[in-house]
Amino acid sequence: MRHGFDSANPWGDFANSGLDADGARLSGWLLKNSRLPANVPEEHSETAYMTDRAIAFMQDAVTRDEPWLCHLSYIKPH
Repeated sequence: MRHGFDSANPWGDFANSGLDADGARLSGWLLKNSRLPANVPEEHSETAYMTDRAIAFMQDAVTRDEPWLCHLSYIKPH
């Protein structure tokens, strides 16, 4: 919401939905629509968010010189 995605459900209306050729919003919960890119700029997508979080986690673990494991499971690229 702080990025301007004004909605009662920004996840459903933007991050987990795509647009058809006419600009109509299509729910990403329906498997047939999951191929569509998220209805947000790439830098605000779930993929970018999760990647940034994983990198920060790894950098923090390396800084502390601790062993680490990161399992990162993306949704959209599937």
